[in-house]
Amino acid sequence: MGKIIDAHAHLQLSDEEAWVDAPHRLPDYQQATADLQLSRFAVLVMAPAGDLHRTRAQNDYALSVAGSDERAFALCSVHPDDGDRALAEIDRVARAGAAGLKLHPSTQQFDVASEELLAVVRRAGDHGLPVLFDSVAVADPGQPEKFVGLAMSCPDTELVLAHTFGPKFVQAVMFSVLSRYPGTRRNVYLELSATVCMFADSPYVEQLAWLCRRHGLDRVLWGSDYPLFSPTESLQALTGFGFSGDEFEQVTHHTAASVYHLA
Repeated sequence: MGKIIDAHAHLQLSDEEAWVDAPHRLPDYQQATADLQLSRFAVLVMAPAGDLHRTRAQNDYALSVAGSDERAFALCSVHPDDGDRALAEIDRVARAGAAGLKLHPSTQQFDVASEELLAVVRRAGDHGLPVLFDSVAVADPGQPEKFVGLAMSCPDTELVLAHTFGPKFVQAVMFSVLSRYPGTRRNVYLELSATVCMFADSPYVEQLAWLCRRHGLDRVLWGSDYPLFSPTESLQALTGFGFSGDEFEQVTHHTAASVYHLA
């Protein structure tokens, strides 16, 4: 196994409760990946609504980790409902060196079809920042179709769909069909965090691997979703998907390096 990029890791903030039964701060993550050839890793945060002080503090944390560990890159966050203040924060984190944005429609409770989100995604694209979305929607069964509309409305912004719709992953085949239309940009990336572990050793492994190849592995990337899954556990699950050595390297390194503009 060559060098890898973990494109999805949640590090515990100093004043934040742990998501799991054990701490998952930066030193814990560094220990969990000590035996891996980890070249880069994402630091994700999620902004609350209406609390710009907290939003800036979280973004500054992600940026500080990226400044303290040369392997880290920051995926900052805003809340679409914060309107112009969210757009100003995107401007700020872009100038500060963020590699992208992280948004979570379910946790942050916003509609993927909203005008507020459209403005955020377009502003991110103005700065060349990809937008990583959690794409598992329990409460909004129509969300996959909304992402199709968002991709078409924001062709100059790269959209990364974390978890690839989870149990609804088959719906992501829509993007390979969409790419056949003249003038359509392939601006949607499928990110496999959690999903590879969800379906490991299942009858769906072959189908998910087929989807990845149909979508194009140059638009598929891996992440661990640490601390819910350890990087080692997630990589082990990915080895069961039957990817060749070159395909595995593309998914675990090259695609993330490309979409997030990592050296």
